[in-house]
Amino acid sequence: TIDGERQEKRTPNTYEIAAGKHSIRIERRAYRDWTGEVVVEAAGIVEESQKLTPDFAEVKITTSPSDSEIRLNGVRVGKSGAYSKKQQSAGGYKLTVSAPLHHAHEETIFVEPNKPVLRQINLKPAFGRIEIEVATELDDGGTSAPKLFLDGAPVETSLRAERTSSGRRFTAALERIPSGEHEVELQLARFNTIVKKLRVND
Repeated sequence: TIDGERQEKRTPNTYEIAAGKHSIRIERRAYRDWTGEVVVEAAGIVEESQKLTPDFAEVKITTSPSDSEIRLNGVRVGKSGAYSKKQQSAGGYKLTVSAPLHHAHEETIFVEPNKPVLRQINLKPAFGRIEIEVATELDDGGTSAPKLFLDGAPVETSLRAERTSSGRRFTAALERIPSGEHEVELQLARFNTIVKKLRVND
C-alpha cells in the first residue's frame, strides 16, 4: 500500500510514483505488517527490501479419549481427538475439548510468534459402574432372571444366576453409567420388586 492506496500488483514488483516522500505498508496474511517511508527523486529508482516477521506459530493438540471434539473460539477444528496447524495466527483462543461421558475441558491458549503450542489433554471420565447383587429368600424352582430397569428404561444385560442353600442369587455389572443420581429397579415373577436410588461417581 502506497500513501494509503492498495496496489493491485503484488511484490516483488516495480511501482511508478511521483517524486517526493511516500509512506509504504507491506502486508501478508499471518505476518506482521511493515510500515515505512521512502523518498523518490525525479527519474530515480528506490529499492526497498524487507523481511516480514512471522505472526504465527505451530499449534498441536492431542486429546484422550480419541473421539474428543476440539473447538477454538467456538469453531470445531477437530473431531478425531487431534488438531494440528503449522501457521496458527497469533492471539488468544478459547480452547474447548469435549467427549461423551467425560467432563469438558476449557482453557485459553495464547499463540505467540515462533513459539509452538503443544497440548496433551486427558479428559476426566464422567461415568462409573453399578454392581448389582440380589438374592431371593427361598428357591421357587424358577429359571427366569429378574428384569432390570435403569431410570425406568429396560436394560439389556445378562444377570449371572446361581442357586444357594436358601434360594437364588443374581449378579451383574452395568458399565459406563453417567455420573449422577440413578434409580435401579429389579422385577422377578412371584417376588417383590426392588427399587433403589444410587449415586454413581466418576
